[in-house]
Amino acid sequence: MTDRSATATIKGYFYQFDQTIVRLLEATKHGSITVEGVEDIDLDDGNESAFVQCKYYEGTEYNHSVIKEAVIHMLRHFHAADCSSDQVFRYRLHGHYRGGQHKLKLPLTDEFLKEHFLTYTRDKLVHKVHEELAITDGQLAAFRALLDIDVNALSYDDQQAKMFRLLEAEIQECTASDAQSFFYPMAINVVQELAINADEAKRKITKDQFLKAINRKDVVFSAWLREHLGREYFARMIRRKYFYFGRTKMPKASRFFVIEMGDEYEVDKASRDTPRIS
Repeated sequence: MTDRSATATIKGYFYQFDQTIVRLLEATKHGSITVEGVEDIDLDDGNESAFVQCKYYEGTEYNHSVIKEAVIHMLRHFHAADCSSDQVFRYRLHGHYRGGQHKLKLPLTDEFLKEHFLTYTRDKLVHKVHEELAITDGQLAAFRALLDIDVNALSYDDQQAKMFRLLEAEIQECTASDAQSFFYPMAINVVQELAINADEAKRKITKDQFLKAINRKDVVFSAWLREHLGREYFARMIRRKYFYFGRTKMPKASRFFVIEMGDEYEVDKASRDTPRIS
């Protein structure tokens, strides 16, 4: 993998994580999300419930082939759930692309869906997924009614700006600086930990649990996250954690460090090292 493609892949993961945070912050009090469930984000929140898949291609134009596999996966899930027209969860494709959005004609028709999303060729053999699953016209219409495709999703930076505003709105006394340097890294850590859990049941979190998890000061800032966000973010977090007390900043003259040297230490060495770390 080239450096450029690796960077794009990492950015895609963070775009998905940021979208997860946005969905949680926009949810109602009792809303919840399962990370990496049926889709990237499984939102369980009444009428807003949806299986959401994220696509981030800032350097690529939109083509139907980019989301074809995702649509097929969603239809297979719908079929496995007995093609119920009363299904609460919608299917949502949330994607950002460099251009080409005009190629997608909305609202979708059954014929467009069949031709561009449910038909593919493999080993010179044409596959029509709707026929292989024996989907009736009525069932396909029910699936289409549950399918939302957004190819004009916010850019990486615009989505982050929206997320920071939501953090400020949802967390008491959260400033713009707090949102970026403290609560956002905490939120990313929470989502990352959910994503890597092998037990799907443990990848679920409610909005209330999420807000409690990120609104604390015992920050665990992984080397991986520091590498992504940069040392400046890390420095701001440390400053907030140790030198900020509510709305009153501790005077510089009142700050001190206690350094444990062990039972035995060399006075000369300690004297030389103290100026270096002060």
